[in-house]
Amino acid sequence: MKRWLSAGFIFLFINSVYALPAEGKIQFTLAKILKGDSCPQILKNIPVIVDYHYNFERNMGQAHLRRIKSLDWSETLYPLGLSNYYAFMSDMKPKLIQLDDNEVTVYRIIFHLYKNNQAKLFMMIGEQGNCIMESAPEPVEGFA
Repeated sequence: MKRWLSAGFIFLFINSVYALPAEGKIQFTLAKILKGDSCPQILKNIPVIVDYHYNFERNMGQAHLRRIKSLDWSETLYPLGLSNYYAFMSDMKPKLIQLDDNEVTVYRIIFHLYKNNQAKLFMMIGEQGNCIMESAPEPVEGFA
């Protein structure tokens, strides 16, 4: 009996160590090109801000892209229902945005929230999403 009780406490402790905050805001840097030769150079190393609100008990929530470089933008990212991590994706038509003096078409935005308090952002760029850019992993911090 003590063995089962100890195992239960250890399980709860391990899960609480990696507990994600229910709300968070993350600043990413698009650092890597995963696919495509025609990725716009203006997107290389630009800051992108995403926030999320998630009810882990009900397994429901949303994320929002809030800013790309100096452009304020509110694009909703919807949950995908994957089992190993929390994933969110935009449901939008390709959108032409203006960054400095450049026009960029954003095809899709994908946000991954991992159970080890890390997150990543992927952006598909171009009319057909031929360019895929990825952020470096970033730590997740809750809203202050």
